[in-house]
Amino acid sequence: MTSNETYGPESIRVLDNSAYVPNVIPTYVALGFLDEYMGRGWIVGSETVERFYPGERQLVPRFVSVLHDVVAERKMTTQIRQEVGSQGHIAVISPELAAYFNGLYPLARPRGVTYPPDSDGCQRSVMSAEIRTEMFPEMLSREYKPDEVDCRFSFLLGCHIRYGNNNSFEFANATHKVRLLIQFLERLGATWIKWSWTVNTAPVRHRIEFGLDAVLTRFLGLKGESGAWK
Repeated sequence: MTSNETYGPESIRVLDNSAYVPNVIPTYVALGFLDEYMGRGWIVGSETVERFYPGERQLVPRFVSVLHDVVAERKMTTQIRQEVGSQGHIAVISPELAAYFNGLYPLARPRGVTYPPDSDGCQRSVMSAEIRTEMFPEMLSREYKPDEVDCRFSFLLGCHIRYGNNNSFEFANATHKVRLLIQFLERLGATWIKWSWTVNTAPVRHRIEFGLDAVLTRFLGLKGESGAWK
């Protein structure tokens, strides 16, 4: 038996994703923004998309801008408004967007009811869910495919805008979100990943540091590992 096929180093294609330019998907940027302190919680029938702490005031316009992109992406009709609470917390409100994002979470479970009751004397159910791998298309290839990776890059971007500082993320509790970020960073070119957390504290503070490749550097707007977040 003879064969004209030859095998050697010259016949092996080296996988190189370094020139890839992800497309931003607004829905997944917004999902990255959302606070998952104890999972995502919402009151049934609530019109609140997300709340921000008083110290996060500068992030609200960026989140609202992303939501406007979601509205265009989904061809929705809605009004987005803000309310500032007595303690300075900022609620971003849109009934249509609140229903849309809450509906993306699988396996939502009851957490309890509102207390004290509303002004009409009624108690309302509170639901809870967690961001999960199942909310993203399965990643079948090591070569970047837009349908598989753009949503993950977009999620990292949203999370980085709210919780990022150069080549790191830092936030409280939400261990499930930490594990998802690590999974995505590992698949999207991080050269190394370090996870550290506080001990015997409440809440637990998590810090995820990672080594940057060319795609992450460009997409997150960084200047290499020693650069500053813009």
